[in-house]
Amino acid sequence: MNLKPWLLVEFNQLGHELVGDMQHLSAVEMLRIPGMGGYAYRKIAKASGREPLPEPEEVSMTMRAAAAALICP
Repeated sequence: MNLKPWLLVEFNQLGHELVGDMQHLSAVEMLRIPGMGGYAYRKIAKASGREPLPEPEEVSMTMRAAAAALICP
């Protein structure tokens, strides 16, 4: 994986040396790690076999559909 050096330093400080060391963390806990963004999370999720978060355009489409359902029942 090609992650930012400061993110790797943060992982080492938290005791995570391998992707498998983060298997017990939820997506929310992983995204709360300083320096962890969506791009890095998706790369780690893919490497660990997790389902990554949906892409931003998928989320916005879902939110628009939910808003439309509220407006036009």
